[in-house]
Amino acid sequence: MTAIRIVCAPDAESTAGNLARLLSAELYDVRVTCGSMQSADDLPGARAMQEIVLLIWSPNAHMARFPRDWREAIPRSRLVEIARTPGRLRGKDEAAPIDFINWRGERGGRAWGALKERLRQVA
Repeated sequence: MTAIRIVCAPDAESTAGNLARLLSAELYDVRVTCGSMQSADDLPGARAMQEIVLLIWSPNAHMARFPRDWREAIPRSRLVEIARTPGRLRGKDEAAPIDFINWRGERGGRAWGALKERLRQVA
């Protein structure tokens, strides 16, 4: 069973919950870290774990420091980023974030397919 940690700002908590529910139904072991307080507690241990980190870029995540901390701390080989808003920071050698701007919590569709493919590649 592949472990996934979803990291999000509070404004993306419902998206994280939908993703956690759908991924758990597909037999992934999913944990959600939401907000800067929980992030500060979870990040040190997550560095050593072999879980996939799914980082959700939402409007509030762009303004917060903790998503950048996760992005810097987690090896690129274990990091999957999705965008709920345009304008996510990106380095020149990084994979583009998966576009989840119009995702409505359903399985199927372009966003879900791209996420499943990226998870398969990372796992």
